[in-house]
Amino acid sequence: MAYIPYGYKIQDGVVTVDEKAAGQVKVFFEKYISGLSLTVAGEQAGIEKTHSVMGRILKTDHISKYTAFK
Repeated sequence: MAYIPYGYKIQDGVVTVDEKAAGQVKVFFEKYISGLSLTVAGEQAGIEKTHSVMGRILKTDHISKYTAFK
């Protein structure tokens, strides 16, 4: 894995959910699918990242194979 997706962290050598960031990601998705732009949805969710990072958040579908939460 080239990077740890936003909403996850490494703890004891294992990729785990970062509960605070995961909550922000949930709000981000809800705002985005309601019609807001990436930037506005991210801002309203409290995610202070660039437009491209927020785009990567939307594309993160491979993380489940790396987590302890299968």
